[in-house]
Amino acid sequence: MTFLQISILLSLFPFSSFAFGQNSLIYRAKSSKVNEITVSGGFVFKKSELKVGKTAAQTVRSTLDVERHMIGAGFAMGVGKRIDAYGFGAYHLKSELEGIASEDSGFVLGAGLKLLAVRFSEAGIYSYLDLNYTNETYDSDLKATYVEAHVGAMARLRVLGQVNFMAGLEFIPFFSGKGNFGGVEEKLENRRSMSVIFGVVIPFIYVRSEATFLGGNSFTAVADYKVSE
Repeated sequence: MTFLQISILLSLFPFSSFAFGQNSLIYRAKSSKVNEITVSGGFVFKKSELKVGKTAAQTVRSTLDVERHMIGAGFAMGVGKRIDAYGFGAYHLKSELEGIASEDSGFVLGAGLKLLAVRFSEAGIYSYLDLNYTNETYDSDLKATYVEAHVGAMARLRVLGQVNFMAGLEFIPFFSGKGNFGGVEEKLENRRSMSVIFGVVIPFIYVRSEATFLGGNSFTAVADYKVSE
């Protein structure tokens, strides 16, 4: 272990989306040297929105607010001169459906690649692609599973000394989900397919914060460890 980086990511989503935010365990606007490995661990809170089909809406509301409290971990490794492979997972410590007295268990798994697309003396543009799988059991009558792909691009610019500013866009081009609501199986829909990301990185005090718009409410606190170079 060569350094400890404490990263606090604050994500604010004023509108509703399905599942932006879980890949915030990974520092997506940073590339690694070949074979350099960084592992991360932290806590994730997020609030998002489920939209269910018409048949299930007779059992539960057609739109459900879901609050999730998760503990997660991730890793990133340089596999090429400008390419990192990464993976992450999170376990649901507690999740609640608004208006329904239930608490759930569940997990999220994801893996992807990030690329340093363009490098300047004081800036860089990064792109990434990851695939996410989520399995949630709210109670014996309410279950959901879904798979989605996230594609994004982030720019990082040094603005004041070692302080960096980040801005980016993220899209969900693919989403496939289903839920079981009181014995009725229904297709789940992704309400929003785009998010806008802003962030600030302060390397000398090891703080990274992000705000993402066009999604649910999310807060993530992460510790990153570089374990090899």
